[in-house]
Amino acid sequence: MKNSTSAKIISTSIGDNSLEIANTTKIKQNDRTAISTSSKTQSCELLVYEVDNFQDYSDRICQHWLKAHKTESLCSKNVQGYTKIVILLQDIIELIEEIKTTIQRTNLQRLEITQTVGTIVSKCLDIEPEQVAITANLANDLGIDSLSWQELLITLEETFTIRISDEIAGTLTTVQQLIDCVILIVQKENRLSPQLQS
Repeated sequence: MKNSTSAKIISTSIGDNSLEIANTTKIKQNDRTAISTSSKTQSCELLVYEVDNFQDYSDRICQHWLKAHKTESLCSKNVQGYTKIVILLQDIIELIEEIKTTIQRTNLQRLEITQTVGTIVSKCLDIEPEQVAITANLANDLGIDSLSWQELLITLEETFTIRISDEIAGTLTTVQQLIDCVILIVQKENRLSPQLQS
């Protein structure tokens, strides 16, 4: 509803160029509808696409407005309408900044979880950290046994304050799967890694 209202405000306020902008908005809304039933990866790709194009999109809106009203005196009704456009653009810019901050925080969290899991694996198996490649198979490549596996799971659960069920644990065969499992549980429970809590 908000997107539809925003498109209406923009298309009725810009003038001769409103059709192109309104059509672009409709296409993007159709894209959003089609993508809503697809995977999270596709949704993220759409978000990145829209963010990349937003600056050009908003620049065109402002340029058209300035060109159309450079020498024109605005009535109070027009001022109110254009103020809504400015507020809308400011709100979107703030949302983009929040998205960027969330992405940065998530990437930092993933990196620190990855490093912490690697350190725990190397300590539990008494091997050098360099040997813990994310593609390594825990049993075949790193030689983990049932005792070390239990120690590893307990250490991970205590470090990240999580619970890894036996069912899930039974599906983990590589370091990468172990890392992904911890990240998924931590993010699901909305917990920060130990390093990020301070």
